[in-house]
Amino acid sequence: MKRLTVFLIAAAFVVSMAGAAAAGGDLVGEWKSTGEIGGAVSGEGSHGLGSGDARFAKQGVAWTLKVTKQESGGGFYGQWCSANNCEDVVGVVRRDDSLLMSDEDSYFIGSMYAGRMELCVMEAGKKFRAAVCQMMEKQ
Repeated sequence: MKRLTVFLIAAAFVVSMAGAAAAGGDLVGEWKSTGEIGGAVSGEGSHGLGSGDARFAKQGVAWTLKVTKQESGGGFYGQWCSANNCEDVVGVVRRDDSLLMSDEDSYFIGSMYAGRMELCVMEAGKKFRAAVCQMMEKQ
């Protein structure tokens, strides 16, 4: 009886962890920036949100990740939008629930934290460079 109880508790734990992992990978919908941001940029990017010398990333810039479709293998696509412009994105959720994503000129890495997403963007070019991380919440 004791072994059966231990087995049932262990089985319930495994099932709940599998469900949590699957839930963490469900990205379909809109994710909006929370205003928590850190990083630096230099130049003017394709979203027209500033220009000039190197500077720290600004809080208050509204970013939205719109995930329109996701497959069971983790691949997804959608749009990355500022108030001025949207760019098509493709990405994948890795087995550890981290994210890899790219649009026409940037690369993104992300991590999931209790239903929130930390999304970091990197862009390297002659006219614009960026390394910025921000928190996103699903709407």
